[in-house]
Amino acid sequence: MPLLRGKVREVYPFTVGYFRDAQRMVRTERWKLIVYPKVGRWQLFDLANDPDELDDLSTKPELQTTIAELRGELIEWQRKYGDPVVLPPLPAVSHS
Repeated sequence: MPLLRGKVREVYPFTVGYFRDAQRMVRTERWKLIVYPKVGRWQLFDLANDPDELDDLSTKPELQTTIAELRGELIEWQRKYGDPVVLPPLPAVSHS
């Protein structure tokens, strides 16, 4: 009810989505991190500035902390709910 009455903006700090063992996603109000475990691919989208998810920001050095935080939230969710899918490591990003 507080959400419906406009007293709070969110119920949960993030939302998780998944499709079989092929995809996992964690989304906050601003960010969406998607991982494809079978192929080791990660994607990051800034939903505030790119609502159509056209610009993958996962290789931007300045966003690696954001990615690591979102990945941590996803891993904690997996532990809590017993999700057996193993996430691949984050790709190395050049900070040059």
